[in-house]
Amino acid sequence: TDDREISTLVADACQSHLRRLADILDDVRRSKARRRASPASEDMGASLDPDKLSILEVSSDRICILDTTYRYQYVNGAQAKFRRVSSSAFIGKSNWEVISETFFAKVMKPIFDRCFDGESVDLTSYHPDRAPDVVYQCRFDPIRNGEGKAVALLASCRGLPADKLFRANALVCPGLPIGAIS
Repeated sequence: TDDREISTLVADACQSHLRRLADILDDVRRSKARRRASPASEDMGASLDPDKLSILEVSSDRICILDTTYRYQYVNGAQAKFRRVSSSAFIGKSNWEVISETFFAKVMKPIFDRCFDGESVDLTSYHPDRAPDVVYQCRFDPIRNGEGKAVALLASCRGLPADKLFRANALVCPGLPIGAIS
């Protein structure tokens, strides 16, 4: 059917975009590893290439980096705007402080833990009470250190027009708050 073909094309385009973001992250990781190997690099923040971060910052996709304690280490402008707070309000906050303890425990923690075990995870979610015309496609990728151990994760999310097929195949998430971070 036409709906299925359109859904497939949209899903393919999203996957392609998310792969490009993963490639950017790989470039950032390689740059970080090179700087870590250099004795002149003592500041960990200096290992993040500002040009690469600026690409993430101007992306219309919502992007964040969480460490293994589920705390935000980076949030781009699109995610901050979506949550109606500044990017700096996220830094150091636990994910469950932003999305609710229940949603974190039931949905996100298992996904994050799979990432920290080295797996990339895709999630399509639908929030009918908040955005009935939008389906969110999210990708979670591990960020590995020089030894290959996942030390953080990159989360990328984009809203897409919700057609019947997307809604039928999405995780329904009613009542998930958008509000300000406490």
